[in-house]
Amino acid sequence: NAISRGDVDIAFVTANSLEQYKGQSTELKKEEVVFAAPDSHPYCQSLKPGEHHSLTCRELVEHFGSTPFILQLKGNCIRYLIDDFLKQEDFVPITACSTSHAQSICDMVSSNIGAGFIPTGYAVDSPRITYFSLEPRMYRIHSILYRRDLIMEPPHKYLIELALNYVKENWQNLSGD
Repeated sequence: NAISRGDVDIAFVTANSLEQYKGQSTELKKEEVVFAAPDSHPYCQSLKPGEHHSLTCRELVEHFGSTPFILQLKGNCIRYLIDDFLKQEDFVPITACSTSHAQSICDMVSSNIGAGFIPTGYAVDSPRITYFSLEPRMYRIHSILYRRDLIMEPPHKYLIELALNYVKENWQNLSGD
């Protein structure tokens, strides 16, 4: 909103899509969003350890439909992705809690409070959490937005170049395109 109003020249954001920002954004990195479930869940117990797991929306509802979910707050880019994903099956989960903190979601999943969706940057190896890629895969987009009427001066261009180089050198752990 601050970009649209002209209050801010450049902002670093995460978004579920950059479609509406064509011509005024630079994508830094796509980060996969995965489903995290307590390892003690019966479906997780039936899986072979160490293998990559994935779920369609139908499979998620089938195996985790009665599990409480820890969801991002409405308005969060990941929440938009989740709502669109769950809409495939007209599924409205039981919500145990809503938060804007991915680490809190991991902690609650690890404590067997429920299941949730988290960006892979927070998906640390834990013997108490099973992670699932979603089919189709879900990504949040780290990006730089700038005012549509902004005349890119050398400092603006340099800031964007610094950000792109930082991402290239330091964000190798994020799963994405």
